[in-house]
Amino acid sequence: MADLVSYYVETTSAPGPGSLYRRSLTEGYGGRVDACFVPGKGTWRIHGGPVKDEDGRADNDFYGVHPDEAERVIAWLRRASEVGRRHAGPPPVLGEWSVGRAWVVELKGSLSEQAVATILSRLGMTRRAHADPRERDFGLRVLHSDMEYRWNFDLYHAHNERWFLRLLYLRRTPDERVIQRLRDQVHPLAVELGLEIVQEQVATQKSWPLSDRARREIRGDEEWLLVMWFHGQMTEVMLRTLHRRLNLEAEWGADLDEIWKLEWGIGYLPNDTRFRAQLRLRRGFNDENAWRFEIGLEGVRPPDSDIDRWRDEIMAASREVGLVYERDWLAPRPMPNRRTPPATRPVRTSAQVYVLYQAYLDGQFTAATLDEFRDALGIHRRGRIDNDAEQFYGDRVLRDEDHRLVRLMLARTFDGDWYLSLSYQDMPPDQDTVDQMARDIHAAAARGGLTVGREQHFPPGR
Repeated sequence: MADLVSYYVETTSAPGPGSLYRRSLTEGYGGRVDACFVPGKGTWRIHGGPVKDEDGRADNDFYGVHPDEAERVIAWLRRASEVGRRHAGPPPVLGEWSVGRAWVVELKGSLSEQAVATILSRLGMTRRAHADPRERDFGLRVLHSDMEYRWNFDLYHAHNERWFLRLLYLRRTPDERVIQRLRDQVHPLAVELGLEIVQEQVATQKSWPLSDRARREIRGDEEWLLVMWFHGQMTEVMLRTLHRRLNLEAEWGADLDEIWKLEWGIGYLPNDTRFRAQLRLRRGFNDENAWRFEIGLEGVRPPDSDIDRWRDEIMAASREVGLVYERDWLAPRPMPNRRTPPATRPVRTSAQVYVLYQAYLDGQFTAATLDEFRDALGIHRRGRIDNDAEQFYGDRVLRDEDHRLVRLMLARTFDGDWYLSLSYQDMPPDQDTVDQMARDIHAAAARGGLTVGREQHFPPGR
């Protein structure tokens, strides 16, 4: 892995990416070299920017980018050095906003190279460093990146066997559904790897505007509950229909030709004594055919059933008049609120968890054949087959002694592939047990119309 290279963008008050940094692994310089790109010369200069980030003094102005993004940043910075940032065209990544933290999970435990590889693979991350205790940033997945907002999901190592999975953002915080999907993936993975979930936090650091231009673009995300974007050419008849269907009041004397007007309807939704929700219809800043509905909130968060009903009513009314739905945004919950029961929190032990055997299945389950398969292997039922965010589908404990757990787990990958994993602590089960388990898996798969496509046997202690 000596060829691993990771890149970081420093976001400043300047339009576009402020600076680009590169970390490459080498035999000298303590195993790595950090450098900053010099746009005017097109060269790299040794620089300690990422080290500052690791010391915790710049966590709010550095974020990771993929190598292909770095290539576009290099081209843009070179062009900006020649013609100026404001004339260099659209920047490839977002700047002018500090890095916020939408969701952070702290894990504790020892991670082997194999365990790091498992985390990166399951969570769809690109590797940025090998499992070296001197390194911090191990994996990155970019969930979204454009000039509206950026979402990074990364894995990094702090110290003393402390690991963090962080959902970072610039400008607009990820919504609740994004956090919930990641939560549903991380919790069973921590159980499988024997990692203790020390704590889980939501909204620990805001993304702040760094430039005057960014400050002028501030939107009250923290006051929004739900935002829905639509597109289409509005007519007076369409507008009146929306007002009638959604109980909105029109601004007196408003004319659709007045494209500089932003407010095109306001009203209060049915509420109780705990909350008061206001619905607004607004026009886009730079696109007269862009429309969005915003639900602002006063008081406690309404029940999910109310939010879903309001969303359905807005969707139905908008489609009735011919507006085209584009996307929506739902405010994150201030505290974790799982729609399905969480995986059992792993108990921290002094023994490392090792994977001894894995079997990957060819074929797909139905709800009925999944239950039959789990029953045949004595696997406790968990997870819904129709929920694409689910990964953990149950386990069976073969041995439950102090620090000597043996466990069979059934899971599904991001790509929809099913697999079973036999893991243990301290002392591996005897080979007869492993062989019998493999035979049982083959037999149960055959009864369910599946086959074992690939098997992996790992030496004890690895």
